[in-house]
Amino acid sequence: MNFDFPAPDGFPRKIIAQSPAMLSLMERAKKAAETNVSVLLTGEPGTGKESVARFIHSQSQRKNAPFVPIQRAATPQDLVLSELFGHVKGAFTGAVKDKVGLFEEANQGTVLLEEVGQMEIGLQSKILRFMAEGGIRRVGDNKLTNLDIRFITTTKENLESLVEQNKFLRDLYFRLAVVILEIPPLRKRPEDIQPIADYLLDKYSQKHEKTIVRYETDALDFMLGHKWPGNVAEMENTIESAIALSSTPRLSLRDFQQDASGADSLDECNLEKQIQLAELKCLKTALSLARGEISRATRLVGLKDNRKKFYDLLKKHQIDPIEYRRSSNFFKHAVRK
Repeated sequence: MNFDFPAPDGFPRKIIAQSPAMLSLMERAKKAAETNVSVLLTGEPGTGKESVARFIHSQSQRKNAPFVPIQRAATPQDLVLSELFGHVKGAFTGAVKDKVGLFEEANQGTVLLEEVGQMEIGLQSKILRFMAEGGIRRVGDNKLTNLDIRFITTTKENLESLVEQNKFLRDLYFRLAVVILEIPPLRKRPEDIQPIADYLLDKYSQKHEKTIVRYETDALDFMLGHKWPGNVAEMENTIESAIALSSTPRLSLRDFQQDASGADSLDECNLEKQIQLAELKCLKTALSLARGEISRATRLVGLKDNRKKFYDLLKKHQIDPIEYRRSSNFFKHAVRK
């Protein structure tokens, strides 16, 4: 199922949800959009928290009003107050005219505060005061300007833990986290990987004016096996890069700029390879414990007296049992000395 929302460049965007986890999340997001409550979006970096925030705004009664994302939560308080709340002429050196802040620009709409866990306590206090009073005071002005704003916030950190550490105001947490939506990482919703990949293939083929119609099987295997620590953001970057550099109508594994983690993930997902590795480990362990004695090693691996099958496995994995006997003789010799 696709959930559409407008993006800043004017082109529609989609949140693609096939997995039960994402379908459940988007259903809750739709219900939250019908209200004016504050929403806290949690999840790992790259999971698409801003996309979900834009979707909520697009489904709300505020959809025709501004959506203002603010990425300056970690900026020192003395630099960000003017940007958020505005200032009056003469409030400080360089304030040559009145300035409307971002909160005022978002009146009747939605403010997205990104990574609120990094926000300084002083700024937290200012925002808590605004939420309590329903208005702002521009820097250098005592006049209260009433505003109607809906807050959506994001965090990759555990705010409850920060509250316990006195790094985040408890009252502000309760005001911001009326509804909490946790966006699952890609590795916990593998059903979404291929439909997202198909969507991105179409999106970036058009953007880069390429005629790329599909993925080869090895490319799909790579994407399904990769852990995607950067989640959707990493996946989008990887696919766009492959498309931009490709000169064929189909993307294959060689079109992807793999790193070691990607190759390891693909191997981890390869059942046949994992069976072979398990066999090899089991044979070597049995020979080590049996000091190279075939009869005992055969029984240790669970083959009872089937020495022929054991030898077949040794041949298959190119294991020389004599090496384990040599190790045994050396061990005995060393003990005697």
